Formats: sequence, C-alpha cells, structure tokens
Amino acid sequence: MIDFYAVSVLIFVIILAVIVYRDRKKFTRDSIFLLRKTQTGRKFLTNLSDRFPRFWKHVGTIGVVVSLIGSLYGFVLLLNLFVKSIFAERAVGGMAVLLPTPTASPIIAPGVLGVPFWYWIISIALLVVVHEGSHGIQAIRAKVPIKSLGWGILLIIPLAFVEPDEKMLQKKKSLHQLRVFGAGSFANFVLAGVILVILAVVSSNIMVASGVQYYGLIQNYSAFENNMTGKIVSLNGIPVMDDRDLSEALEITGVGRKVQVVTFNGTTESTYEIETRKPPEYEYVPNFDENVMIGMEHLIPGITDVSESFGKSLNAIGGAETYDSWSSLSMQITKWEYIRENYPALRQRSDSKLRELNVKLLERSEPGYIGIYGVSVDYEVIDSLKPYEEPVLFTNGLLFFVFLINLGVGIANMLPVKPLDGGRMWEIIFRRFSKRHYKTMTKALGYITFFLIIAAFAMPFIKP
Repeated sequence: MIDFYAVSVLIFVIILAVIVYRDRKKFTRDSIFLLRKTQTGRKFLTNLSDRFPRFWKHVGTIGVVVSLIGSLYGFVLLLNLFVKSIFAERAVGGMAVLLPTPTASPIIAPGVLGVPFWYWIISIALLVVVHEGSHGIQAIRAKVPIKSLGWGILLIIPLAFVEPDEKMLQKKKSLHQLRVFGAGSFANFVLAGVILVILAVVSSNIMVASGVQYYGLIQNYSAFENNMTGKIVSLNGIPVMDDRDLSEALEITGVGRKVQVVTFNGTTESTYEIETRKPPEYEYVPNFDENVMIGMEHLIPGITDVSESFGKSLNAIGGAETYDSWSSLSMQITKWEYIRENYPALRQRSDSKLRELNVKLLERSEPGYIGIYGVSVDYEVIDSLKPYEEPVLFTNGLLFFVFLINLGVGIANMLPVKPLDGGRMWEIIFRRFSKRHYKTMTKALGYITFFLIIAAFAMPFIKP
C-alpha cells in the first residue's frame, strides 16, 4: 500500500532540490548551510519599523523582560530536572531534539521527538519568520544596518535569516542590544500564546471527550493482573468520557468491589472484571518549583492560591471543568500537612488551608483504585464534523505543534549560553555590573548551562 504522506514529503524534497539547483549560482556555502543572501524584504521591515516607532520601542523593552524571565525559567527547569534525576530511581524525563519524520504520527524516543513532517516544516517556517523578522525590526529601530537577509537550507531544512551589522550593534547602548537579542524569542512566545488561545477556543468547539487514556498499569493492582488495554469508556455501566466521570464512578464504587470496566482500542471493545483496592500511600516531596512557591508564600501570603486559580483559568479557557476529586483533595491535604510541619512561619496559613480542604473532603467518598497512572482525556471530532475529520485533526495537530515548537525553541534560545541569544543578553548584563569580570561570569554560567543540557539529554540513557 502506498504511503501518501511519505510520498508528499518526497515530492517536497524534490521541488526544493530543483529550486536550489536552478538558483545555485546565487547560493553560498557557510559551513553546513547553503545561504541565499538578498536585499528583498529589507524595505518591508524598514517601513514596518518606521510606521510605529513608539510601539516597537515598548515592544522591544517588554521583550527584554519577558525573554530574561524565559531564560531564568529555562535554566531553573534544567537545574530542577538535573536534581530530580540525581535522586530519582528512574529517569524523570529530559530534553529532546525536534526532528522531522516522514510519518503522519509523532515518534517519541529518548532524546528525540519526531514531529510529522508537514507539522514540523510549517511550524519552523512560522517560527523563523517571526523570530528573524523581529530581530530585524529591533535592529532597524536601533539604527543598526541590515547587511543582508534571505533564506537557506540545512540538509533539507529551509531556514531564514536577518544579518545585522554586528560591529555596529556592539557599539550601541546596552538596552538597544538587549532589545535586538531578546526580540526573536519574545516573538516566538507571543506567537505561541496566540496559538494557544486559538487552539483552546477551537478545540473546545470542535472536539469532544470520548474516554480516558492512561500511561501505564501499576503492579499488584487488578488492572495490571488482567492486562487491561485501551481507553476506558464505561465503568459498571456508567459512561466514562473524562477524568471527572472516572473519579465519580470510582467514588460511587468504593474500595474492595468488583467492577466491569469497558475499554475501546481502535475498533475492538473489551470488558474486564476489575477489583478496586486502596490507592498506594502518597508521600509529598516538594520539587524545586514547589519549594520556590512555598518560599514565596512567606513573602506574598496567598500566592499558592493565585497560582492554582491561574491554572484553573487556563483549563477553563480550554473548556476543561475544574473538579476537586477525593484523590486530589487528599494530595493537597498531605502537601499542607508537610508545609505545616516543616515551615513554622506558615503554620497559621496551613491550619486555615487544612480546615478548608477537610470540609471539602467530607463531601466526597473514598474511591476505589484500579491501578492506572498517567490519566488523560481522549478526544474525537464532534459528529457534525465527522465528514471532515482528517482536515480538522490535521489543523488541530498543526496548531498544537506550532505552539509547542515556538514555546520550546523560544525558551531554548534564551538559555544563558553563547552563542544563543540568551547567552549574549546575560553577557551584556554582566558587563554592566563588572567590566573586568563579565567574560568570566558569562563563561562560567555558560559552562554550567551546557553541562545541564548534556545531563538532560543523557539522563534517560543513564537511568532508563
């Protein structure tokens, strides 16, 4: 059977090769890149920059702040990942290289995320256009000449670039340089945010929950013993469309009962007789992010509630209903008991929170546990759009990868290691504080970041 997806990728590669061959005299080789430099587009960027000068000035300044926050977040994320990996018995995840695959479905492997080719190529095209275009606009606003711009190829990967006059840029004020270097990632963050809102609104109107998926089964529980497979669609005759349905059905069932679990696996429906048991003991151990949040609770009482409310608001945008299950309430109680015992200054706050959570817990029944983890909701296209299911799913998938790639690359580009934009921004900041030691400070931070990056890729192989 012909794989039309792979054929479409091959056709794209052939067309790209023909274009490069016919225009080969205008390409120059720079290491492993083929670049076609031009002046086309510079006038457009100049006109766009000159049209709204105050707007771009403020955008550039906001971009500096947001990009530096992104840089700190990326560094803390790497550090948190490293610390977790050191103390965990198994790997807790790691960084992954985004690579295109000639398949219609993503491929996940240690250190690699294979993105379906057309999702990848469109996402990269949008990423590069906004990233490099923003660099160009801020360079023009700083009165730094654009030497050239154009497009190029890395293997079969198309790319675009804007080349400002680096020597002229280095002579500009620190804030002007920061605006130029922060502009690219900030543009990617903005695009990711816009796409996330579109994705949430669109998905909530064209997709409907159709069952509960799970990542794996836990040994010594009935689901594992019965080798249960497929997404859960009902439990004891109660339809299970999402995680709330599953929680409520298990609360009704309770512990030590036999239940009929119906699963669906593509085209096959299966029924399993599962015995509910008590869940494993939950021990709260705060990670790096939670320790930071607990520390902030000292300074800003209620910041934890604000953070939780923000998360619930994001879920609401996506159409997900907020639900406090018995299990989630129990976990929150364990967390605040830990805070009460280990942070005396927060004892009064902990007592208040524990009273609130225990009142909510009394309203719920202890659920049975069937032994699954990594629960997620499976979605399908609404009935009225079933005739257009393939293009709808493609568009939904494309929006997701545009968001994911722009956010991920934006943060990665802000990591404090040269020659990434993040490393160059921190060098400028360090130079403001110490003209004598800024190079040493930049190198030290860069070496630490580079080590954390290598560790993030290596840990899944060291601790599989």
